[in-house]
Amino acid sequence: KKHNKQVIFKTNSEDILISEKQRAIACIHIVLEAVENACLHSFTTSVTVSITEENNLLTIHISDEGKGFNVNEYEEAKSGGILEMEERALFLGGEFSINSEIGRGTSVYLKIKESVEVEI
Repeated sequence: KKHNKQVIFKTNSEDILISEKQRAIACIHIVLEAVENACLHSFTTSVTVSITEENNLLTIHISDEGKGFNVNEYEEAKSGGILEMEERALFLGGEFSINSEIGRGTSVYLKIKESVEVEI
């Protein structure tokens, strides 16, 4: 299914390498799920993925300026893709959060401590 959305990627480095394959795959799945959710549900025209590394802290931020949703209502249901993202973040030993406001969009954050090699 085509979504006709623009996905913008930003990073503070040309290459960010996560040292363990399973950790890298978990991060990729979180990004994919968050982008897919934004494309399917937010009614936005673009999604931004920002990945930064500083002092062995990898921060991934996925955001849209779509319709947003009530996070408290979701917290009561605890199912679906957001639950899977939370479980993957737990596997990574990271911090995961979602901020959303109706009419103002959604931001998904993942922060993990990582031995990261940055190649420029």
